[in-house]
Amino acid sequence: MKKIIRNLAAVFAAVALVSAFASCKSNDDDDDKNNNNNKGSTVVKTIDLVKNEYATNQTQVKIETGFDSLKAGDKVKVVMKGTADKALGKAEIIICDTTAEANYWKNLADPYACVIGTEFDITTEFTVATAPVGTGAASMTLAINGLAGDTAVKLSCTSFSVTKTAAAEAPAPAAGSTVVKTIDLVKNEYATNQTQVKIETGFDSLKVGDKVKVVMKGTADKALGSAELVLCDTTEAANWWKNLADPYACEIGTEFDITTEFTVTTAPVGTGAASMTLAINGLAGDTTVKLSCTAFSVTK
Repeated sequence: MKKIIRNLAAVFAAVALVSAFASCKSNDDDDDKNNNNNKGSTVVKTIDLVKNEYATNQTQVKIETGFDSLKAGDKVKVVMKGTADKALGKAEIIICDTTAEANYWKNLADPYACVIGTEFDITTEFTVATAPVGTGAASMTLAINGLAGDTAVKLSCTSFSVTKTAAAEAPAPAAGSTVVKTIDLVKNEYATNQTQVKIETGFDSLKVGDKVKVVMKGTADKALGSAELVLCDTTEAANWWKNLADPYACEIGTEFDITTEFTVTTAPVGTGAASMTLAINGLAGDTTVKLSCTAFSVTK
């Protein structure tokens, strides 16, 4: 009996020894895995957000994108991954023009809202809505604003990139398609984030019930986006603007083919060419856009 007990004790001791060895091996394997996971996590960019002197309870950093140009329709992709020495909290990433010409700050696209903790992994893509008004590096800036305090925060990025995909260029008019009219929409000084052009119709008169047909076909040097065509009286007698018919809403891309007909609902109150104006309003930005029309007519 004693011999059996001694044999069992030896077996249990051997099992315990094997288990202990396996446990140590498992821990070693885990350490190796952790070490392997850390390999390649090199900090490629350090970003220091400091107190924003122009805003309360905020931090900020401005980073040059290095682009040679930006125009409406361009895509800008931002990738940031890494750790922070403390949580930044609520933040926003912005593509902006910080030149004097832009009064030191003009958003070029909608800001991206996010939360940056002690670890972060951010990928976002901006669509440029308006081109810079200034020139040089400061006109194409990536800004990061920390919105939850003004204590300095250091971001250590293991991945960081800001890349641009240019918007498609406007197609050239088809062979034999002569440009019959060029229309330049410029910043509307009386409205925010709009472009405008006013075109004389050449009519001698307009009265209620008249039909006015507009045909426009061609290409644009960049997409205008949401727009409206308006038949209006722009004389002083009309207080500089009075719609004569319901506006026509449309989208004008790098190619367009528009035919619409207005029914005059109110006669001009002023006189002369300005009282019978066709206005085109671009509603999606204030960057100049050139329309090259291979067909254009306004008939009554």
